[in-house]
Amino acid sequence: MRFDVIIILSYIIFAFAIDCSLWLLHPKAARPKWRIPYFTFAALCWVLLIVAIALPWKNISSSLTPKMWLLFTWLSIYAVKLSMVIWGLIGLIPTLWKKKRIPLGMYVGLPLGFVGFAIMWWGATEGRREIETVNVEIASPQLPQNFNNFRIAQISDLHLGTWGKDTSFIHNLVDSVNAQKPDLIVFTGDIVNRDAAELKPFIPVLKRLSAPCGVITIMGNHDYATYGHWPSKKAEAANEQLVRSLQREMGWRMLENSHLALCRANDSIIILGVENWGEPPFSAIGDLHKALTQSVDSGAPLQPYGPEFKILLSHNPEHWRQHVRHESNTDLTLSGHTHAMQTQIKRGDFRWSPAAWRYMVWGGLYASEPIRQQRPSYLYVNIGAGEVGLPFRIGATPEITVFTLKSAKTASTPLPEYIP
Repeated sequence: MRFDVIIILSYIIFAFAIDCSLWLLHPKAARPKWRIPYFTFAALCWVLLIVAIALPWKNISSSLTPKMWLLFTWLSIYAVKLSMVIWGLIGLIPTLWKKKRIPLGMYVGLPLGFVGFAIMWWGATEGRREIETVNVEIASPQLPQNFNNFRIAQISDLHLGTWGKDTSFIHNLVDSVNAQKPDLIVFTGDIVNRDAAELKPFIPVLKRLSAPCGVITIMGNHDYATYGHWPSKKAEAANEQLVRSLQREMGWRMLENSHLALCRANDSIIILGVENWGEPPFSAIGDLHKALTQSVDSGAPLQPYGPEFKILLSHNPEHWRQHVRHESNTDLTLSGHTHAMQTQIKRGDFRWSPAAWRYMVWGGLYASEPIRQQRPSYLYVNIGAGEVGLPFRIGATPEITVFTLKSAKTASTPLPEYIP
């Protein structure tokens, strides 16, 4: 509850500071002919904010979608105002030398603000509906020869509740995955925002995902429904179980701190999956050692440093950075969770996202130098296909990752970022 109050106060203080700054920086607003339009528009912005804040967001019976869109609309308007304030302050710099202020807020801040406004709404209408397929080769001498050129398609973080009942984007996503003709499809968590009911309109669509080795899934932090107020712990637990059972009904195999073996002729590789591992406030019930010892197909327990080629599905990439690469010789870990904060700049080999301020590993391919395991451990962070919080994606295009496993010692993809 205290966190909710802090967030609400932050919105109010931000809005008040921006509006007061605009009034002081632009004296024309005080003139009679501008006064009424200025205060009318400011009042409408405040009504928009108050309505957005007043809408319940922890009540499970209410949809998050209207609140998301109202807040996004408000933020896009205040992005314009913020641009005018920043450039208005820059325009005051000449007054330090007793020179006339330059009206940069109106002539630079306002046009740039409108550019930002347009980019935000492009991300909300087009950017979130585009799909990018990223191809990655993973080469390892540990890979059995019969799995050479084995293809795995990864999708993550659908957050279906953000789409309401609109299944059109998920239709396109499923068609795009199937068009890659993967041998295996994996989903790395956060299929819903908080309520299992969000999944139901999408079941017929997601059932169409097709691969010879099927679909394997794990839970993400949102799938445990801890982001809402439930009438009881029993109701919360029932919702969590429904998230699991609905995915199984779609024909997906769920790994819950467990593993299975995929076989081709006399060769096999191991797919491990853990429950969500997270830093507070996220749940941390993922257990790699349980996943190694618990087999869903009655196989023998595995050793952390055994010879098998192992792929781990773990929703939070920090699990790999802090534990997996130090406690096993897992060859490849597939994660999601970060969304690249739904904002990314990508030009050639260069990529940056504000997610870099929060996560050391936030998107793309990473590797850890061989230490005890005598072979590198790779991590790939898929930036997801859905949104949470605000319904937009700018540069962080919804992603399908297609991995081609190679038994050769080299791969043609660019070198990953090495994490010490």
